[in-house]
Amino acid sequence: MVYVYANELFPTPIRSVGVGFSIFVGRFGSMLAPFILLLAQGVGINQMVIYSVIGIFTFFAVARLPDTREDQLKDVIEEEIIGTTPTTHEGKYHDL
Repeated sequence: MVYVYANELFPTPIRSVGVGFSIFVGRFGSMLAPFILLLAQGVGINQMVIYSVIGIFTFFAVARLPDTREDQLKDVIEEEIIGTTPTTHEGKYHDL
């Protein structure tokens, strides 16, 4: 899911950085998952409560992401920011 959605979310110049960071965050979370048991024992609550809170937080964070269905991939960062393609006076793309 991360590979497909992140590719559609980021414009071309920063797409590889955005996808790489998204994958890093996912793997970092996987690395921290075994330590939830130690955290739960230290705090004195059930580990499933911590997993549930993380899951609920993730649901609301993902629900706020934009829908990319039927959107064209952005070629330049300005398309993402202002919603239009930057052009020169000749109507051609300028170099970034």
